[in-house]
Amino acid sequence: LQKYGSLLRTNAIYSPAEWSAKEAVRLLEEVLSHAPRSPRTQHALARALIQLAGLKGETGRIGPALGESQRALGLLHALLDVEDDVPIDPLEIKKDLASVYNSLGKWLQLDGKLAKSEESYRRALEVLTELRGSLPGVRDTRESLALCQGMLGELLRSMGRNDESEPLITHAIQGLEDLAEDFPQIPRYRRHL
Repeated sequence: LQKYGSLLRTNAIYSPAEWSAKEAVRLLEEVLSHAPRSPRTQHALARALIQLAGLKGETGRIGPALGESQRALGLLHALLDVEDDVPIDPLEIKKDLASVYNSLGKWLQLDGKLAKSEESYRRALEVLTELRGSLPGVRDTRESLALCQGMLGELLRSMGRNDESEPLITHAIQGLEDLAEDFPQIPRYRRHL
């Protein structure tokens, strides 16, 4: 259901995509009610909530998008705080964490909560910078870092903080130029640039 919803969302077929995401969340919550300590199910639920938040945010429902994002954030932080051997790569959890913080920044910005938006983007940048150090060649991390720098730079520019904005936007441009050069077969890097 999550994959189907993602495919529908990519093709802007929002109502069925949202139904798929809601149903995935419902089923994962049901599984979690029978096995509340299952890290894999918690992680899957966090990812389904991220997808649902994205759908709600993209269709103008910022309040619900913020709520679903906060739920996902709670699950991801709980997974990182587990001291047992969690069968999930912590780098995967951190990638999802960066994604949630980035999305929260966007929803908060759209909701007019600029200070909280900045804080969320900065948290995403922290996680992405850490991931970039751990996974220097991974293009998804490089792309997410560049886009987050660009979004935070644009937010700061809109707040009249150009001296802080310019270096972020410059880094975003450089990161996207590098990606476009390293992967010329992927047109979205040039589009983002």
